[in-house]
Amino acid sequence: MPTGTQIRAARVLAGWDAQKLAELSGISRNALTQIERGIYRPRQQTAERIVNAFTGVGIEFIDNDGVRRCPQDIEVFEGHERFNAFSEFIYTHTEKYPTDICIACADDRLHHKFRKEPEIYRERMRKLIEDTGITCRVLVETAFDATYSAVRLWPHQSKVPMSFYAFGQSLALISFVHPRPPYVVLHKFSPFGDGFRQLFEDAWQVAGQIKNL
Repeated sequence: MPTGTQIRAARVLAGWDAQKLAELSGISRNALTQIERGIYRPRQQTAERIVNAFTGVGIEFIDNDGVRRCPQDIEVFEGHERFNAFSEFIYTHTEKYPTDICIACADDRLHHKFRKEPEIYRERMRKLIEDTGITCRVLVETAFDATYSAVRLWPHQSKVPMSFYAFGQSLALISFVHPRPPYVVLHKFSPFGDGFRQLFEDAWQVAGQIKNL
C-alpha cells in the first residue's frame, strides 16, 4: 500500500490537483489530504483505486517511498492488490488487441486465489473471447476449470509455481514464490510474446488431452 508521501508525489508527477485524485478514488478531498499527510491510512479498496488511477497514466510506486513513470516496455505488478490491476490489464489489452491467448501454468488455482472476484473475471473473459472470436489455450500440470479455454496436460513443467501468459502484444511472467506474491513481470513487446507462442505451439502438439472441467 503506498504511503501518503508517495501518493502526493505521484499526484504531482501526474499533474493532478487533489480534487481530481479524490474523485478518481471515490473519496472527499479532505479525506485525501489527511491520507497524504499520513493522518489516516486508506482502506484497501480506496488504496486499490488510487494505485489503479496512477497505473492508468503510467505511474507506479516503488521501494523507499519512491514514485516513477513506468518503463515503456516493462511493467511490474507486485502483491495481491496489483494482481487485480494486472487482471484488468489482460482484459483491456486483449479487447484492444484481440489475439489468441496462450497460457502455461503449474496450478491455475493460484490465479483465482489472488484474483479479486475470480468468477466475475472469468465471465468477462469468456464473453470477450466469444465476442472477438479468439481462442484461449492452456497447458497445465493438473486439472483446470476451463469455462472458455481449450486445455492440455503438460506434466513436464518446472515444479516452481510459475505461469506464462501471451496475450495481445504482451508476454507476462508470473511467480508465486515471492515475498509479496504474485510477482508479475509484463513485457509489452510483441517479439517476446511471439517467441513464447512458438514454444507454446511445439508443446501443445505433444501435450496430452484432458477433459475440461
